Amino acid sequence: MRPLEERQQGYLFKLKLTKNVKRLIERLFRERDWSDAGQGWEARDSELQLTGWEAPRRVVVLRRPLQGEMLVAQEDDSGQQLLGFIEASRKTGKQLTGYEYAVLVTNLDHKVLSLGQLYRDRADCENTFDELKNQWG
Repeated sequence: MRPLEERQQGYLFKLKLTKNVKRLIERLFRERDWSDAGQGWEARDSELQLTGWEAPRRVVVLRRPLQGEMLVAQEDDSGQQLLGFIEASRKTGKQLTGYEYAVLVTNLDHKVLSLGQLYRDRADCENTFDELKNQWG
């Protein structure tokens, strides 16, 4: 990212959910003023400075509620796998809500709604190249 910043080139990357990124998500989770980011996603603007970064950078935390049934797996002390099914249905008014998260780092001045759409558009373009590469060799 540093070379892009030196050239004053815009960038938009998805971060891995490392320990410090998860810590940011935990901090923002309880906040109420999440913005609509389109297609069922909500977003929050923030800043984050990860190890190796010289300065804090703008990050956008995206989340969307999980729908349907989920399976939770865990091992007990004896190595036996324990499974539990959870049904997350916001339509029926149940109190359980799980979220899927994505964290984007950018130097763009766009609003969060635009950034979410830009990242989704990027993924659509990559799918075309992936199909060409894997289908046509």
